[in-house]
Amino acid sequence: MKKQIFTYRLIGFLFLLLGSLSAFSQNDSTLKFPIKDKRNPNPGFSNPYQLKDPSNLTTKVVYDPKSGKYIVTRYLGGQPMGFPMYYTPEEYQEYKLKQESRKKLERQIYQ
Repeated sequence: MKKQIFTYRLIGFLFLLLGSLSAFSQNDSTLKFPIKDKRNPNPGFSNPYQLKDPSNLTTKVVYDPKSGKYIVTRYLGGQPMGFPMYYTPEEYQEYKLKQESRKKLERQIYQ
């Protein structure tokens, strides 16, 4: 008898669990005014609100000859912000090119 009650409760719990998962996985395209994700997949490139970086935000680049990688760390007020990024020389060259392109575009837009 106790085994049957446990089995029924377990089955009921699983139905509730599966039902709640399908309720949270609905597509937002049915909304009258869909919510757009304004977060940028490349956070170092642009800000959706065009806010400027604070003056105490700095970036430090160190080359580690042992690993052959560049270590890029951002600091806010002298404290490390987030995790450092590790780049191979090719990746770092691409990173710098994107940074320079962004700065050039910003200068052209805001002049």
